[in-house]
Amino acid sequence: ANGQMLFTQKCAACHAGGAGWAGGGSLSSKDLERNGYAQIEGMVGLLSKGKGMMPAFGPTAPPFARFDDAQLGDVAAYVLAQAATGWAK
Repeated sequence: ANGQMLFTQKCAACHAGGAGWAGGGSLSSKDLERNGYAQIEGMVGLLSKGKGMMPAFGPTAPPFARFDDAQLGDVAAYVLAQAATGWAK
């Protein structure tokens, strides 16, 4: 539940329902696999460091946007679980 709450607060503006943004890949299982983010470690790395227009949420992020290690894992697990179900409602 924590991953869902954090995703809703910080990510859903650009990625609601697993959507992509600014020409990037979506959060579908297919796109995550193709881009190397289909495993928890890859997703945590993406969330932590950001990429392109996506901001970082790890240690280099401003304090108001920073996730701790547990939060990074929670959001990553939520995204991967949602991707596995096709972001079904």
